[in-house]
Amino acid sequence: VVVMGIYILLIALGGGINLSLTFTEIISYVKVAVYTCIGMHLCSRLSIKDMPLLRKLFKNDNNEKINLKGYIFSAVGVIVGSVGFSYILFKLTKPGISEALKRTIDNGDAVTDLGASPSVDIILLLLGIVITEEIVFRFVIPNYLAVKFKLGENKYWITIVISSILWALAHANTLDPEWIKFVQIFPVGIVLGVMYKRYGLESCIIAHGGFNILMMYVSTGLIG
Repeated sequence: VVVMGIYILLIALGGGINLSLTFTEIISYVKVAVYTCIGMHLCSRLSIKDMPLLRKLFKNDNNEKINLKGYIFSAVGVIVGSVGFSYILFKLTKPGISEALKRTIDNGDAVTDLGASPSVDIILLLLGIVITEEIVFRFVIPNYLAVKFKLGENKYWITIVISSILWALAHANTLDPEWIKFVQIFPVGIVLGVMYKRYGLESCIIAHGGFNILMMYVSTGLIG
């Protein structure tokens, strides 16, 4: 419920408060709620963390043990490391925006122009998208694979690799040449997957959100 509320709030603030929802928007909200429930069920099957920070904050669950220092250090480390790696990669390869993304931007359907400084509205919308991506690619897909094919414990890394590949492929048609985006996103997905396994879903949302926001500023002048 809390994740759903945060998601709706971010999307609403980013798009301007509008009580008249379209059918597509309603479906999006329902999907996030359903995926979250599925992820929590899968976590219980695997006996791994789901959303320990939210449980601690809103349920006052004393059984949730959170290494706050390690949590913060890991989140900041992932953000800084991912941004630094992306900066070096873009500096060396000098990618451009793909033709497919240019057409999307021209049609006004893109969240933001790559390399452009974002507005507050864009950042809020982006954070809503981050929540959706993390629920799908860190919370549902790897845990479903782990349950379905018995890949828990020492074999869980296989599900992290598979979901990271799928996540990278989901970012296709954004940069030219296209391989640059895969090289950028795939290792970030691996790190986020490991982070999820250790600290839970919220840590990935925080790290992914921070990474995306900083990249909007860092990529200015690096992407043609």
